[in-house]
Amino acid sequence: MNEAKAKSATLKQKAIHEGQEFLGISLYLAFFFCAVVTYSTVLLGKFNVSYFNYGSALMLHDAHLDILACRSLVVFCTFIPLFAFRELQRVLGEDNLRSLFFRTGAMSKSNAD
Repeated sequence: MNEAKAKSATLKQKAIHEGQEFLGISLYLAFFFCAVVTYSTVLLGKFNVSYFNYGSALMLHDAHLDILACRSLVVFCTFIPLFAFRELQRVLGEDNLRSLFFRTGAMSKSNAD
């Protein structure tokens, strides 16, 4: 019976961890997709074109090749830091990566090795 409780506790911990990961990635991508739409809104506003399209930030309607290329470049540059930090987290470990960014002072030598 203790094994079942330990397994369910581990499963619960994994579910919480994955939920936090999903939420973080979703917020990161939502921020950048909204930034692209805001940029488009401001840019078209300079030419007196009314544009408000936050609801379809992921869907491209009547996109020309140059607009599609620009948006693809922005999205590509958005994913570079996302995957870079995920790879750093995998290599360094989650605790070491968080301590690098959110702890004051330098890492001790034992943590760096």
